Amino acid sequence: LIRAEGLEDKAAAFMMGGKTGQLLGLEGSKSQKDAIPDDVLDKLRQSEKLIAELNETWEEKLQKTEKIKQEREAMLHEMGISLHESEAGVAVGVTSP
Repeated sequence: LIRAEGLEDKAAAFMMGGKTGQLLGLEGSKSQKDAIPDDVLDKLRQSEKLIAELNETWEEKLQKTEKIKQEREAMLHEMGISLHESEAGVAVGVTSP
């Protein structure tokens, strides 16, 4: 698909860490931005996001997951639901305010 669209050089630049506007040569030109369809830009942004996720280390992914877990537990605690983890699994309890 990239070869069919004539974007080989831009795809190579993307793989080297370029950003959407830089790849498409749109850094200051509004008229050129209007010439590129929104669906193409959306696909490019989605690809950038996927590549960024692939380039994350395992430790970074683990830290994000732990942060999300803590936020969810805090929200549940505010609603009066407590979670207790043990070797047997996770137990759910209801607390009174």
